[in-house]
Amino acid sequence: MAIDLKKLDKTKLMVLGAAVAAGIVAVVLTNSHITRTIEEGSSSKQVAFLMDKVKMLEQAQQEVLQKQAAYANRVEQTLQSFAQEQQARAAAPQPVEEKPEIKRQSLALKTPAGKRAITVKITTLSAVGGLLNPGDFVDVLVHLALPVDSVVVTETAAQQTQKTTVTLFQNIQILAIGANVENPADFEGQQKTASLSITFAVDPQQAELMTFAEAHGSLQLVLRSTGERSAYRLPSANWDTFKEYLEAAEGITINSPVVKRVEKPKEPPAPEIKVYRGGSK
Repeated sequence: MAIDLKKLDKTKLMVLGAAVAAGIVAVVLTNSHITRTIEEGSSSKQVAFLMDKVKMLEQAQQEVLQKQAAYANRVEQTLQSFAQEQQARAAAPQPVEEKPEIKRQSLALKTPAGKRAITVKITTLSAVGGLLNPGDFVDVLVHLALPVDSVVVTETAAQQTQKTTVTLFQNIQILAIGANVENPADFEGQQKTASLSITFAVDPQQAELMTFAEAHGSLQLVLRSTGERSAYRLPSANWDTFKEYLEAAEGITINSPVVKRVEKPKEPPAPEIKVYRGGSK
């Protein structure tokens, strides 16, 4: 049991000290008075009365000193007990707070029937800044550099690819983020990492396309609100569609990096050699 030092009666100690000091002063004054009385020739009865008073004061002083010593002894014992208790508490091993056991659910049991679980690595920024939970539904976008058949002439040099963004899948369920299958995500921890390993529930064809898109482009996720299951037919986004949208929706005209498309010139046919023998070919 811990002992509160504030509950020690320091006032009583001060009172006892003052009483002892007063007793000593009284004895000294009384002795001085008796000596003066004797020197002045006081009667024997008066001297005897004064001597009795001195004895009473000395006895009272002795009792006060005994009480003060006893109280001081109790205070010292209390302080020693408190110090021993603090030392024992410091030496004792501190209890370790046990974290609740996290039950892991099988990913196979959580994967919907007819779906496959596939894991891809996506940068945290492209994964809604890491603010995703297992069970969320997202749209999957892919950014690609598509090859073009014709030569694209720019002001600097010929360009053989064109950057395009495509909505690859819509309404795809997240099964897990890292090893977290069903628990609320650690948003702070996810935001501190450069990339996240995210597992999706997809059908076999979607699994192939997502693997191809990850290998040849970069993926980005768009989080859906709870209960939102609608789907849209969307064109791919490139310089042409971007320019058309700005002109139609905002009335803004921009210059696309693509200035002119020039078809590759066809090679001339090989010359035909005819041989005549005896008036016939």
